[in-house]
Amino acid sequence: ALPLLQSNALMASPLAAYSRYYTAVALKNLKRFDEAETVLAALAERRPVGYLDQASAMLRADVANARQQPQQAVAALETITISRAATPEAVLARLGAAAEQIGDTEKALRVYRRLYYEFPLSGEAEAAGVALTRLQAGRPGPSELWPLERGRAEALFAARRWAQAREAFSSLGAVATRDEDRELATLRVAECDVNLNRADRKST
Repeated sequence: ALPLLQSNALMASPLAAYSRYYTAVALKNLKRFDEAETVLAALAERRPVGYLDQASAMLRADVANARQQPQQAVAALETITISRAATPEAVLARLGAAAEQIGDTEKALRVYRRLYYEFPLSGEAEAAGVALTRLQAGRPGPSELWPLERGRAEALFAARRWAQAREAFSSLGAVATRDEDRELATLRVAECDVNLNRADRKST
């Protein structure tokens, strides 16, 4: 594919940025990581927009990991603006893992918490929850993080993920310090039970 991607006609066209990106993809797949990084660095200087902005940064992180340079992977992923990312949960998951790899536990916790609480319906959120359990031993638990925990539980409840919502509200009820918080948790657990029973009846 490289000769096609690097043709003069393509490099002189409006698709030149995509040509550079897919050239880097091909070089990465050929394990020519240093060359791939050189191409991606040149592409970054041209400030790609839209899809290429996120895709090239994530590819650069992949190349950095392949070169056993997790610090550079973190730097590449941090150039992505999460609010504008096409797949913010994927970016956060990879950034959290890269931060863990370089031993920056505080950064990893911040990233995993954002993924876990802001994107509770994503597939990556479950893995983030496992990572948080592993990393935050002796750190603030559900009682200190009540607003975030409640927001996550309510999002699961609204999405009709009854089993996950029940587990979340059950945990919140166990650490609630205010009567109204305990009452809310108890109510939501009961509502989840009703809906879980309905689902069981439908399945039979």
